[in-house]
Amino acid sequence: MSSIWDSNSIGILMGTNNGLAGMVGDYNAIKSGSYGKLLKAYYSQNDSDSKTQSTASSRSNSVENIIAERKNPTKSKETKAADTATTSSSGDLKGSIDAIISDDTYATTTSSDGSTSYNVDGIRSAAEDFIKNYNSTISAAKGSSISGVTSNLSALMTKTANNSGSLSSIGITVGSDGKLSMDKTAFNSSDMSRVQDVLTKYGSSISQNASLLNFYSASGSTATSSYSATGAYSSSSLISNMFSGSI
Repeated sequence: MSSIWDSNSIGILMGTNNGLAGMVGDYNAIKSGSYGKLLKAYYSQNDSDSKTQSTASSRSNSVENIIAERKNPTKSKETKAADTATTSSSGDLKGSIDAIISDDTYATTTSSDGSTSYNVDGIRSAAEDFIKNYNSTISAAKGSSISGVTSNLSALMTKTANNSGSLSSIGITVGSDGKLSMDKTAFNSSDMSRVQDVLTKYGSSISQNASLLNFYSASGSTATSSYSATGAYSSSSLISNMFSGSI
């Protein structure tokens, strides 16, 4: 009988698959229940070489412990709270990014003499809303242990630092903690066409990271309810919804 232990099955078991391909492999293996079967088969195969009953019993317990951890990942209350807060704040951040890169925000009005003007208060309000949501997202995401959150947080802050010069030119400062602040007087006195150019380019550059922060934090905060009692992946889980096209 051929062995079930090819490179793919070992990769699924040991978590060596990376990227989207790894997510698909893990998803399919967990949903079908084959993940648990692989674990049991692996340890059963090793048990055949064991000389003592105690060793076999220990390995059997290891199988159950691994499956239990996959079903209910161990996370502190603080980490869960951080993931939930990141999901909320990054969702708000996505909306405020859409506002600062929208042409509608920078619409002009034409007076009777033919001159045009910007709605400076409206533009500043959109920028202030963005800054508030950006800072909230930074604070929340720093408490997460999810690799997808931490990597996108790092990318978000790096891109912000790289844009610090242009942001400063319109009255927005990047602090030593990576958070943003606004000098309202400097912002109001800026050329609004320049403001639009800076915020549109900057907002577009971080939009994907904000979306991924939202996705990964939501995925992590719902992970403990994504498995059935048998260890199979729930059809109502976030990843299942992703593959069904609902998100």
